[in-house]
Amino acid sequence: MILKQLNSYASHHIMYKPRLSTRGVTVRGSNTNLKAITSEETPGIDHSLHPFISLVQDKKFHCTQCGKCCTGKGEIWVKEKEATTISDHLNVQLSTFLSTYVKQYNKYKGFWLLKSRNDSESCIFLEDNKCSIHSVRPSQCSTYPWWPELMDKERWDWEKENICEGFDHVDALPTDLNEAAAQLKLSYQQEQLRMLSRDR
Repeated sequence: MILKQLNSYASHHIMYKPRLSTRGVTVRGSNTNLKAITSEETPGIDHSLHPFISLVQDKKFHCTQCGKCCTGKGEIWVKEKEATTISDHLNVQLSTFLSTYVKQYNKYKGFWLLKSRNDSESCIFLEDNKCSIHSVRPSQCSTYPWWPELMDKERWDWEKENICEGFDHVDALPTDLNEAAAQLKLSYQQEQLRMLSRDR
């Protein structure tokens, strides 16, 4: 159902099927019973986001700054524009950023894969369990946990039990549906762009 709903959106906006990923690693989509998308007017809701709002409306999240989302196996892809922004933030040339912080392996044109720390599988920018480039972090990071593959209840619950304590956290405020849906939409669109840029 998740794929069906997002593909319905894609058929009108992107025209490309999604490839789901957990931290950038491809996984299979799964079936989930979701609440029907309606066209009823709801005060304060951006109705252009309806396909995404239906996926986030029963979920809550509160970042505890544990840093666990930045550890373990996974792939974080940086777009060319993001690489430029990060290099400016670090006050280094783009060429220096690319030679220092990203892997030479690149299967997506216009995207680069961030390196992990040599002594662990943590993100190269994780310092003392905090992101050292938080204000300019890649969109793949800033949209977490609003990723298409995590909207499935089973995968959401798995992530909560094994990765991030912030899922449905007791201190989580009511979810801003517009904001969460916008993040999910952005995450979905960025994945489409990356898949379209893949070397064939």
